[in-house]
Parts: sequence; C-alpha cells; structure tokens
Amino acid sequence: LISAAELSNGELKVDFGRRTFSTGMDLTTEGSTTRLSAGGTVTTDGRLYGDAAGRVGYLNIQGLLSNERGPTGTATTIFDGRIDDRRRVNGGATWR
Repeated sequence: LISAAELSNGELKVDFGRRTFSTGMDLTTEGSTTRLSAGGTVTTDGRLYGDAAGRVGYLNIQGLLSNERGPTGTATTIFDGRIDDRRRVNGGATWR
C-alpha cells in the first residue's frame, strides 16, 4: 500500500571541518507523525552519504551540496528508510 506523506520541521547541519552531516525531519502520514534522522559523510566534492544500516527511524541518504545561491548554498537529497517494522519511506528533499 502506497500513501502520501508530508515532511516538516526539517534541519540539515553540515560540519565542513569534520566532513560530516546530520539531518532530521518529521514525517506525517496516515494521521501519525514520526521523527526521522540521518547522519553521514561529506566528501571533498560536496556529496552526502549516510547509511542507516536498517535501523528504524533512520534514513539512508545520498545528496549533493551546491553553491547555487552563493554563500548560503543549497542541498538536494534522496532518501529511504524504515518508519517501523511494517512501513518504509522514500523520497527527496531540497534544502535552501
């Protein structure tokens, strides 16, 4: 069964010195809200890689940082993960 979902309260933090990122967002679907998180590595060319290793509430993420908007930049990510033991989520997000 496929259903629509909404993302809210998103945050993306990038530590360029440590070459790491962390992100989180609320996912609302079928009347319930779940907090999803992720973290991972930032490569020297601005790619984001995060592996949830199958953990519930965590996302596998691949993304890319861009300087499209100058110093404030943007990021685009695609993700998939497990909401609980029965449900999965996949989608994308653009951070501005």
